[in-house]
Amino acid sequence: MLAKIDTKPYNAGGTFTGLAINATIAKIAAANYPNGVPKILIVMTDGGSADNVLFASNYARSLGITMFVIGMGSNINNAQLLQIAQTQSNIVYIDSYGSLNKLVSIIENYFCKQIVDVRLGEIIYGNLVREKTSPSFFRV
Repeated sequence: MLAKIDTKPYNAGGTFTGLAINATIAKIAAANYPNGVPKILIVMTDGGSADNVLFASNYARSLGITMFVIGMGSNINNAQLLQIAQTQSNIVYIDSYGSLNKLVSIIENYFCKQIVDVRLGEIIYGNLVREKTSPSFFRV
């Protein structure tokens, strides 16, 4: 992931995070993932957006997409981060682009170690909605 980020040119100027979220939503929708596959959108920003992030983020959530946001540096707009993530627990702060290597452990902790309760004999397609553990369920 870090290698891909390094290949992207940095274009100084206005940031349109809402537009970027909508473009990503279109790609997720076009992929037509099967039911049960988690849809997660991670937004990384080092500033504030010049457009509406709340409308785009609410639209993503209405489609079942979980929003996470990574705020980098000291020029971030905390209000917009919360509009994107909807909850403080889905916001990660790092101090600079030089700290992007911290994302490996962040991603591992947030996305790779999720606990899911699954019915015995059930095939797992992505993460399922957690249900209360009982003798008929086991925890994955």
